[in-house]
Amino acid sequence: MAWLVRDRRARRDTGVALVEYALVLGLFVIGSLGAIQFLEDETANEVDSQADCISERPPPSSCQPAAATPLDGTGGGAGGDPGGGDPGPTEVAAFQPTTVTATRGAAPKYTVDVDLTIFDDMAQPLEGELISAQVRITQSTVPGRLGQIYYASCSTDASGKCTMSFDSRYNDVTQVSFRVIAVGADTSYDFGTFNEILISQPPPNSTVTGTG
Repeated sequence: MAWLVRDRRARRDTGVALVEYALVLGLFVIGSLGAIQFLEDETANEVDSQADCISERPPPSSCQPAAATPLDGTGGGAGGDPGGGDPGPTEVAAFQPTTVTATRGAAPKYTVDVDLTIFDDMAQPLEGELISAQVRITQSTVPGRLGQIYYASCSTDASGKCTMSFDSRYNDVTQVSFRVIAVGADTSYDFGTFNEILISQPPPNSTVTGTG
């Protein structure tokens, strides 16, 4: 008789466990159906949105990706994040009149110093800014040298000034051109149009100074 009671109790416990499993499984299925329906709706909306963006030329502003925001929240690029990121609008800068000094020794080869001073839009000198320039050979007795391009750079001091030095490289060069192409390494500056400066070879054993 005892074994019969135990068998009935075991069957009852098994039946209860099966009912519990069925209830849990039903709840899981119902929750999954809701999630699947949500994903289907979102996917359909995204497909419709992309189709609208592709069909319109130019794409509407709503189709443009949002600009990335740096971790420091400063807005990035030139104005806020000197470390890089999205380059925002460049800051305005202005050059003071440029002094050019060309020196020639006994040989036809000559050296050139260009003094540059730069200020921000509040007339404050910009310190520690990298200025890069392009130097191009414009006159030479060797035709193959014409148009050769070199690059020079300098960093401004506390007064916003730096001196960029370079030489004519060859004895046959009689003129080079100098043009600033970039101001600022991490933060870029809009310095307007920098007129190309032509620097001719000075007479032997002489120094010629002028303003570009």
